[in-house]
Amino acid sequence: MRRSRRFTFSLGLSIALGAASSAFAQARDPVKQLEDARAIFGEKPLVQAIQFEDWKPAGKFLLVVIAAIAVGAFLAYHPFVNKKATLEDLDQPKIIITYTVVGALVAIVVAHIPEMGFAIFGIGALMRFRTELGAAKETGRVILATMLGVACGLEFWLVAVFGALVAWILVAALEARKGMRMVVRSVNTVSIAQSAEVYGRVLQALGCRFSTPRKNSSKGQIAFVLRVRRSLEPEAIEARCNAEVPKELRGTVDWPEE
Repeated sequence: MRRSRRFTFSLGLSIALGAASSAFAQARDPVKQLEDARAIFGEKPLVQAIQFEDWKPAGKFLLVVIAAIAVGAFLAYHPFVNKKATLEDLDQPKIIITYTVVGALVAIVVAHIPEMGFAIFGIGALMRFRTELGAAKETGRVILATMLGVACGLEFWLVAVFGALVAWILVAALEARKGMRMVVRSVNTVSIAQSAEVYGRVLQALGCRFSTPRKNSSKGQIAFVLRVRRSLEPEAIEARCNAEVPKELRGTVDWPEE
């Protein structure tokens, strides 16, 4: 693990140094770069876009971000990798799409101000090695928010405002459903297949999505990895199952965390 981290750090540092060397070789005035970039993404283009005077810069930016989302979704929902066997599998598409958008925002900033590659690399390294962020999707959202903050600091108001709107809509769409793991224990091993079928019908009636449940006959349990709307609580699912599953096929519902 340590070797992997060191390798990742060394590789990232090499890429950042290479990008910086290329930028310095171009010998462009950083102040002039910032002024030119603000002319494209600054306050004036934002006001023109809001007032419907000139939507060309905003349209180009939105096209780039939407294209990044589309490319990320194309890879994230590949039929060969989207098995949804665990809660982590459910979050993978969200992570891929979020990081694709982050990559697009990084490219927009670095393309106009190559020296910003140093700052972005430093922020990423700080988050990776010195910040406890929990799940990978949380890390993605934090880095996305950081890039929007960088846009604000550079006064790229068009990127900051429209980027924040797109990010808000993206998070709302990706988090409209939540992942949960439901395990039915103490099921009669003789009728475990029939129990899984009945529980599956109840879950479908509630609007839950799930892959093929895992049945463990030796332990008498059935495991479902669910994707449900955010308003649906585990207690409501459990109560519905207890009410509609026949007693002879019923087990004890548990909600383990992975």
